Amino acid sequence: MGNSENQLLIASKGSDLYLRALGHITASLCFPLRNMIMKRLSSFSVPFEINIDLSQTGYMDSTFLGILVALDKGLYAKLKTHVYIVCPNEISLKLLKNMGLDRFLKFKDTPVPDDLVFER
Repeated sequence: MGNSENQLLIASKGSDLYLRALGHITASLCFPLRNMIMKRLSSFSVPFEINIDLSQTGYMDSTFLGILVALDKGLYAKLKTHVYIVCPNEISLKLLKNMGLDRFLKFKDTPVPDDLVFER
C-alpha cells in the first residue's frame, strides 16, 4: 500500500481494529483503505473500536481526512461506535484542527498496545 516511508498499516486485537498512518498519507494510499477496513469489519462483533494511530504521521491530505469523517459517521449511524484518533502528533493535530475535525472526532491519549502486529 505504499513505500516503506508512507504506509497505512492495520492490526487487530480482540474486537478492536487499529490503523497506523506512517509518513505522508495521500489519496494513493487511501483508495484501498475502505475495502481493507470493510473486509476486516465483517469479522468483528459489536462492541468494537477503530483506533487510528497518528503518532507517526507527517501529512494527511483531504482524501484521508474525508475517509476518517465518513467512516466515523457511518459507524455511528449503523453501530453507535466511533473512530478514535490515537496519540496524534503535533502535525496531525494541527491539520485536524485547521479542518475543524477536532470538534467531532474522538481522541485518545492512550498509545496502541505494544504487542500489536501491524500488516500492510
